[in-house]
Amino acid sequence: MPIAALAQGNTGEPHRLSRVLSASCLALAVVLPVLAGYYLCTSSVSALAHTIGIPTPVRDPTAFQLALLQRALVVALGAMPVLCMAYGLLCARHCFVSFAQGTYFSSSAVRGLRGFAAGVFFSVVASLAVAPLLSVVLTLGGAGAKPSMTFNIGSSQVLSLLFAGIVWQIAAVMTKAVALAEENAQFV
Repeated sequence: MPIAALAQGNTGEPHRLSRVLSASCLALAVVLPVLAGYYLCTSSVSALAHTIGIPTPVRDPTAFQLALLQRALVVALGAMPVLCMAYGLLCARHCFVSFAQGTYFSSSAVRGLRGFAAGVFFSVVASLAVAPLLSVVLTLGGAGAKPSMTFNIGSSQVLSLLFAGIVWQIAAVMTKAVALAEENAQFV
């Protein structure tokens, strides 16, 4: 499709894809926190420990159950990265809504893109901060187990931080493009 057709607001394939992506972002922003909350509330200690990359805190995992306060801490801490990502997805949704309406160079689209980058960035940072805290919470109170703290960083987290930085920079460039488009609109 020619760029001129996109600039004139043609409601073709790019607009349809933007609507699909907008709906997908909204669905994921709602479903991911619900599923994460369910998983955090119902999973065994060994499953939670495996998820954050620590060895099972006790020899017999069926003998160790989390106290109510520990489970509440696991849910509260574990939800933080997912909630940051949900925020980012809601911001991305606003960006795609603008695109679906044919508004490419607008402050609304840029804010959505920048919010998405911030959501991804803070989700990764939260996951890096939460994992050591969860390892302490999960290893407290086990028979014969000593509390321990584990810190893990993987290539997916590093790549996600890089991705967030790239999207943030694209949003910064788009901010300048919006300012230029508004300035040019005043002369026409």
